[in-house]
Amino acid sequence: MQRYGRGEMNSPRTHQLKRVNPAQYPPRRQQYLQGDTYLDQMLDVPPPVRGPNLPFVIQQPEILVKDWELNEFLYYGGFYIPRDRLKHHTLSLGTSGSGKSLLLEISMAWALSHCKKGSGVKVVLFDTKGDFLPIAAHFAQQQQVPLYYLNISDNRAIHPEGGVAGYAWDIAKDCDGRLEYLMEMMEILLPTPDQGDPFWAQGEQGIAIGSAEYYEQQQPGKWGLFDIYNACLARAPELAKILRHTEFGTAIAERLLEGNADKTRDGVLLGVLFKMLHFQTAAAHQYYTPRERWFSIKEFMQGEGIVVISQDLSAKKSSSPIMRAMFQTFVNHYNARPGSKKYPDTFVFMDEFPFIGKMPGILDVLTFQRSKGVSLYLTCQGIEQLMDQYGVYGAETIANNCSFKILCRTESPTTAEWSVKLAGTQRCFESHASTQRTAQGASMGSAEALVERTRFITSDFMDMPDTSPYDGLHYFFLSPFTRGMCYRCWKSGKDIETLRPRKAEVPGMIQKPAQYLRMPSPTKQQAPHTYQQVQQTVNNTAWREEFLNVDDPLQYALRVETLALIEKELEAIFGMMCKREGNK
Repeated sequence: MQRYGRGEMNSPRTHQLKRVNPAQYPPRRQQYLQGDTYLDQMLDVPPPVRGPNLPFVIQQPEILVKDWELNEFLYYGGFYIPRDRLKHHTLSLGTSGSGKSLLLEISMAWALSHCKKGSGVKVVLFDTKGDFLPIAAHFAQQQQVPLYYLNISDNRAIHPEGGVAGYAWDIAKDCDGRLEYLMEMMEILLPTPDQGDPFWAQGEQGIAIGSAEYYEQQQPGKWGLFDIYNACLARAPELAKILRHTEFGTAIAERLLEGNADKTRDGVLLGVLFKMLHFQTAAAHQYYTPRERWFSIKEFMQGEGIVVISQDLSAKKSSSPIMRAMFQTFVNHYNARPGSKKYPDTFVFMDEFPFIGKMPGILDVLTFQRSKGVSLYLTCQGIEQLMDQYGVYGAETIANNCSFKILCRTESPTTAEWSVKLAGTQRCFESHASTQRTAQGASMGSAEALVERTRFITSDFMDMPDTSPYDGLHYFFLSPFTRGMCYRCWKSGKDIETLRPRKAEVPGMIQKPAQYLRMPSPTKQQAPHTYQQVQQTVNNTAWREEFLNVDDPLQYALRVETLALIEKELEAIFGMMCKREGNK
């Protein structure tokens, strides 16, 4: 990094001072801290080059490390950082309106700009607020890479629109027939409550696991969430018959569904019934989505592309478990991936990730997957959110493994105090004046001491203005390449508009009609199967010849007319099925 004002740094007054802010705050100004006094030095430096083509054209950057010309780089925390240094993860904290989501979107756009055909770069966006799809769609269209959009409440899974097609998660293909994966997924989708007897929740999970194992045995890799839904809503004798096809299912059926323990059986079945009410939206989503748009995480890892996993904020109880289960599936498959990646090739962005719920797999990503090519960018409101979900130790583990930290304005004293400690201390000189009065008069003296003080105070983190075109964007930035220094940064409103990523003209969400949020009745689910049976019979040449083999001309004409009516009705049914499947 280029340093300015070295003559000033080596002067007798400032040779012990630590530089607080090498970025522009305010514009073209650099600050040093001596005790409680700021020494400002105006910099005779031209402003950095900006341009309307960001993030596609390389501009003259503010560089944190050397040799950047030899590498691809991305824009993180207001600085251009080579891609091979982004094995480190990022944590951004700040209240609503502080600008943390804007900084995430800017960094996300740079990662998306590297996702090109043949690059092998994958970008995964967990979109809790529904803001990421227009950005992702713009880059997917411009760079001709696949875009996989998963939202169990969005109608584009049935009827693609505006160049965006919705997908459904192929849980069967990603579980790969492994019982431990099935168990892990069902524990996430049907969670055990933090309080109360876990017996009932474990019984519900056991029924779901046994049902999934049965369908995996009967239709390897070709079943869906709707099959589990149907099995769990079946009557007790029918459910027991399904479970008895596997060893694990037999044990569940014997302990829960059979015998004289009627209250236990009824309690477990009632619990499963109520859990399925939230599970139904996800099951219906996969049921109505054409099979060619079932998305497999395992297959996605083999190429490049963009994945947007979003939710309906009005139905979080249905969508959040699916998001957590998909994240855990990413973790499982990347844990099995060979390590020693020179460059990160998978960028994962999670905005306001505590609102998705507790994700145990996040500690695995932060701890083990840095060498496997995964770079994670997390944002949340404050450190107390992490402490509440993951405990003090878990929150510190998350923070410790995120080497890049972006600290925006906070309203929380707890987060402000934590940020002060994070910024650390510095040594500086303090002068103390003293006056002594005696009968002979007054004498004055001063003493100077080298002391250790915090670099910032809590008000520095709590008094920053909201992000706006007038005040710009204020934040603090820490990285492994700044020698432990906490940099106070500022971007003007003009810079913000220049850096803000482009968006495609697509809506963030198109709500499904109510009938597609519910599973159809078993009779309607059997209709496609019945249609196929009738179609095969009518098209069978031998059957047609036998059916028309009558001597009476009147009977022959009647049967020909009957066949024509059947074929016409089959064509109408097929049209309705195509409309439902969204693939006319």
